[in-house]
Amino acid sequence: MQIEQKINQVLSQDSASKMLGIHLIKVDESSIEMGMQVTASMTNGYDICHGGIIFSLADTTLAFACVALGATALTQSAQIDYVSSAQLGDKLRAVGKVINRRKRNICCDIEVYNQQDALIALVRGRQLVVAEPS
Repeated sequence: MQIEQKINQVLSQDSASKMLGIHLIKVDESSIEMGMQVTASMTNGYDICHGGIIFSLADTTLAFACVALGATALTQSAQIDYVSSAQLGDKLRAVGKVINRRKRNICCDIEVYNQQDALIALVRGRQLVVAEPS
């Protein structure tokens, strides 16, 4: 099965990601891009995108970077730095790259951008592989 097909198969079963409208933009051997659009239900009391929603996009991208490797992995830790806010209607794009893999640990960097390629957030996450491809 191709990487893109595998990701779309797993994504189709991911209720949280479907609820947020997270979708695959592209994937290759070195990176993955996922996206979503900020809707009214994703904004906070200041009428900007809630940081937890931005983190959800980044965390999903982190997880699917591991799926692209053929591994089932769970987030052990992640740190997010918010660089700018996202606004209602923004189309966000998260770009993920695996930067290190050692045994059962995978470290990834995720950058989140809006439709004007303005940087919104930086995330570094560590995943624990719970299942290898069979």
